Amino acid sequence: MARISINGKILLLIITILYNLSNNLVYTFRPKASTPLGFYEGFEYKNAYVYLGIRYASPPIGEKRFEKPTVVERHDDIYDASHFGNACPTGHRHEFKYTKQNISEDCLFLNIMTPKDEPKNKSGYPVLVYIHGGGFSFGDSAYLGYKKLVENIVSKGIVVVTIQYRLGFLGFATTGDHVLPGNIGLWDQTYALYFIDGIITSFRGNRDDITISGTSAGSASVGALTISPHSNFMFKRTIQFSGSIFNDFGLSEQSEIYSKNLFESAGCLKKDNLQILQCMKEKTLDELYDAMDKVGIHSSIFTDHMFTPRNDDDFFPGKLDTLIKVADKKPSMIGLATKETSVGLFNDFNRTYNLDKETIDNFDKKSLESFIAQIVLPYDETGRNGGAFRHHLFNFVVDKNPISETATKEEIRQHYLEKLVELTSDISINIGVYHEIQIKLYNGWPIYFFTMDHYNEYMQRNLPVKGATHVAEGSYLFDSDPIPMDKYTEEDKNFEESLSTSISNFIKTGNPSFKNISWDVLTKESSSKHLSFDGKENKIVSDYNSERINFYVKELPKKVGTGILSKTRIPSAEMHRIHTEL
Repeated sequence: MARISINGKILLLIITILYNLSNNLVYTFRPKASTPLGFYEGFEYKNAYVYLGIRYASPPIGEKRFEKPTVVERHDDIYDASHFGNACPTGHRHEFKYTKQNISEDCLFLNIMTPKDEPKNKSGYPVLVYIHGGGFSFGDSAYLGYKKLVENIVSKGIVVVTIQYRLGFLGFATTGDHVLPGNIGLWDQTYALYFIDGIITSFRGNRDDITISGTSAGSASVGALTISPHSNFMFKRTIQFSGSIFNDFGLSEQSEIYSKNLFESAGCLKKDNLQILQCMKEKTLDELYDAMDKVGIHSSIFTDHMFTPRNDDDFFPGKLDTLIKVADKKPSMIGLATKETSVGLFNDFNRTYNLDKETIDNFDKKSLESFIAQIVLPYDETGRNGGAFRHHLFNFVVDKNPISETATKEEIRQHYLEKLVELTSDISINIGVYHEIQIKLYNGWPIYFFTMDHYNEYMQRNLPVKGATHVAEGSYLFDSDPIPMDKYTEEDKNFEESLSTSISNFIKTGNPSFKNISWDVLTKESSSKHLSFDGKENKIVSDYNSERINFYVKELPKKVGTGILSKTRIPSAEMHRIHTEL
């Protein structure tokens, strides 16, 4: 055999590389979508065409900061839609760590994934629009990715769109009046729906068959969009995961308080609100973050939320219960995870309620009582009435179903940590979501209620209380937080297939039933009946934590009075009234 010289080997290597590159250039197809705004060039992924970083509104910078979104200009060149756009600025500097994207105020982008095959229906494929979570303070569409969505949803004949919106003070600061009513982030979401309505047919989507969905703050956003007359008519169905406008982070009047603190810290607190707005527009983003650093942080279980949606007489032109009553009744899937707050309490997701290792290792009855007294019902919120209030809460949460006197230290620790997760899950997520389900049911909305009860053991190896946590669907529907392949179980596969199939069936037909599961809408006679996605048999369950629900929405208000509830994190007097009528 003839020898090949070193130079010959190098030449052969170069030829091989060039050949492979040329093959890739020849066979790599870049799909182009022709739209009223111009051409968009994306890329292929498996059985889909993917278009990323599509601008849906003009950059909200300069004089457009704190203003409602405005129309995007038509482009003459081919728009490169092969990469995600900038992430929106977070509410706090320390939340930068939650994104890998470049952060910029120029962030109003969306992404579209569409099946390669032409639709059999001439109207196009049904469309899913997904809104990310993050407590209205962080999050972006790149975190969701596109691969899992293509594999689980687009592959079933659905066009998927993921959107971004302004967050934190840029999305929800307010002067409390018409000058800056707040809810700019919700207007972004609404404008994205308008944009999708005008462009989605160019991506094989059916503009008359749109379902909107979201997790956590994204789910609360969906709830807001269902009842606002500015957005309610833009879609057909909804899917909500673990979040509601009736949650503490979903809608409150805190934004006005913290906005005033921010204006003062930034040197913009003027007598005239128009002057405040102009001053805030002229500040650099770094100057606004410096001001936020001075204001400090206020946390919920999940996030450092200070700027949230509010009832502004603009996006929400009336009381929530009235808006729910008069809005078009949208068929809805609404769900919760079994242990919502476990992920928020036992990691670094926030900076106030996160428990340190020593506290977790030694948690007991006194620890739980202290948590209730200092975090759930602090004196500055309950005043002189706090003693009786805490007594009733201690009696139900701490003393009910006591642990055996012969229990070991580890059994005691586990018992009270479980109770802590129950308490915080109920007051932070469960009761608010359940209330939205019930008030919509009461007003004739078709509701499919579900729970997510499956979890991967490996992914929760460091959590002292295991179970399906907040964003339980994340590892199965999105590219974020993937399960290692060698840790992916048959139950994981069953959960992923069942959930994605049910969702897809609902998007396409309005009915989430799948396989041998016949799933009916709620009725007033069976208002807690729900489907449990458990990774095994997936079963219909007749009751949802009725003892805990009744305590918070019926018993507790009777014992302490409904007036004090509005000053605490416990569900409000309005919930008590609705559930009394139910």
